[in-house]
Order: sequence, then C-alpha cells, then structure tokens
Amino acid sequence: PAGPAGPAGTCTCATGNLVPGYNVAVVGASTYQGRGTFNGGINFSQGAFTKSSLGGSAKVGIESSGVSVYNASGNIQATSLAVSGSKSAVVETSQGNRLLYTEESSEVWFTDYGFGQLKNGRAVIQMEPLFAETVNLDQPYHVFVQAYGDADLYVSQRTPTSFEVVVREGDPNAEFSYRLVAKRLGFEDARLEVAP
Repeated sequence: PAGPAGPAGTCTCATGNLVPGYNVAVVGASTYQGRGTFNGGINFSQGAFTKSSLGGSAKVGIESSGVSVYNASGNIQATSLAVSGSKSAVVETSQGNRLLYTEESSEVWFTDYGFGQLKNGRAVIQMEPLFAETVNLDQPYHVFVQAYGDADLYVSQRTPTSFEVVVREGDPNAEFSYRLVAKRLGFEDARLEVAP
C-alpha cells in the first residue's frame, strides 16, 4: 500500500530559482519503489512532479522504464532532446499497441512527400510555402521520384521554389510520387555532433 502523500510546496515569486525564468509551484521527489497515483490518477513509481500556475500544470514521472511527461494537452515540448535508445510512436493495432520507430540521420533533414502527374512528358512541382519556411532550399536538396506507370523519370532541375520531373521514355502523362529531403533551416552544418 502507498504511504501518506508528501508535503507540497508553493512558489509565489515572480521567477523561480530552480528553473530560471519559470514560476515553479511544486517540485518533489519520491523514493517509493512501488506504483502510486498523484494528481488526477496519473501513475508514478519513483521520480518527480512539477506544476506551474502559468498556463496549467505539468506532470513528470521518472520511472525505471523511462520518463513520462504530461501537460494540459498531453504533449511534451523541448528545445533539444537526445536519447541513447530508440524514439518511437505507440500505435494501436488489432494485436495491441505496437512501436513504430523514427528514421535517424547523420544530418538534420526535413522531409515532404507528394504526388504529381506529367503532362506531355514534364511536370513542375512548386514548393509548399509553409514547408519551405522550415528548410534552406538555397542549399542542394534531394528529390526521389517513383513512377506509377510505364515511365522512366528523372529530375531535370531544382530551384529554391520548384523542381521539374521529366520522362526519359515511356508514358508522357504518368502519375508519380516524390520525396523531398532538405536541410533544416539554421542546422545546415550539423553533422554527427558530439553527444551531450
């Protein structure tokens, strides 16, 4: 059985000392080795809990299997994140929840996917404006093309605003898909950096 709840603290200062720039309301640690519940039924075994009056609460459970982080919308946001294990999504299937893993890279790339169709042997694909804000298209970027039909396709030119797909031989009106991979803006030179 779980023991009595530990004391809660309150910070009324404009800026907390523990986390500069933040009003930290409750910080605590637990050495309880079992599992208990805290604040709304969220299960923790051992670790810490923090709550701020600025924009709602955050709940952090540090367990032997990893770290669980919750906020009012159920999301986690960090300036930077480095892990020694895998990063994965938990997805429901007919055989229970399964992990789908992220694809890692030696450099910082962002990817966009799309479809196109040739017209008289050519197609010009315009960059999606919002995606273009996140990458540096003045640097060389990758375009991988897959034809859906009897067509041999290649990318004839790439510019910061568009790229052109051309048929070498085959169906001049074939449908195709593409994968665009470009350097993240502001991270163009990052490659295999030393881990923190």
